[in-house]
Amino acid sequence: MEDFTADKNPREETGRKSSQSGSLRVTISLFVLYAFFLVGLTLTTANPVLINPRQIENSNLVFVGKVLKTEDSTVEFEVQKLLKGTWDRDTILVRGFQPEQVSEGEKWVVPAIFISAETTQITPLSSYANAKPSRLIYPSDTKTLDNLKSRLSSGENSP
Repeated sequence: MEDFTADKNPREETGRKSSQSGSLRVTISLFVLYAFFLVGLTLTTANPVLINPRQIENSNLVFVGKVLKTEDSTVEFEVQKLLKGTWDRDTILVRGFQPEQVSEGEKWVVPAIFISAETTQITPLSSYANAKPSRLIYPSDTKTLDNLKSRLSSGENSP
């Protein structure tokens, strides 16, 4: 009887191993490329700012302001751009901030309602008595400002 195990060609086994490792490298490369694509997609589209239309509608003022000074829950802003309402001074006091919600020098879009001739507060999100008093301000970036301007100009009230 013939021994077929002795006639195996070592070159065939080496070729098979390099073919398998080549496939593995291609698969890993495609996976890494796909992972980078997903990370890039996440970084460019994640967490867009959503503007609460009811909050904007209920506001007396909506302005872009630079934080000048923070004290407890009151923040003094330099009014840089008025988007809704009228205000004839360069600065404005706004109440209703959480501790460390803003820092000096930052720019924010602030929806506000009047509580006195010189002071405002962040417009609450809900007017329901039992609702948690949430107060939103928005980052002053191009996307947010464009979205807000289009809502204000069209009178759109739905998200």
